[in-house]
Amino acid sequence: MIFRKKIVPISPTKNNLNEPNNPFGETKIYSIAVVLDGKVQDIVRAEIRLAAMLLSDPILVDITDDHSHPRIGWNYNKEDGTFTNDREHHHD
Repeated sequence: MIFRKKIVPISPTKNNLNEPNNPFGETKIYSIAVVLDGKVQDIVRAEIRLAAMLLSDPILVDITDDHSHPRIGWNYNKEDGTFTNDREHHHD
């Protein structure tokens, strides 16, 4: 006799095609319009932390070719466009 067990997927399914899957349960997703020259260029969907950062008038810097490899918590000098890590300068 052969027994077959039904396999149930672990990942959640999308209830709405406009909302991304969230394996951690219900989280409010904010929709943010990217407006350039008075026209909506794109819509970004983000959870509250990223939405708050994007809506707080941040400076966006392309770090693709930055050889200092900045990380979260580093300082940015907008006058000369450099990143520094305070931890590397403290020798206790």
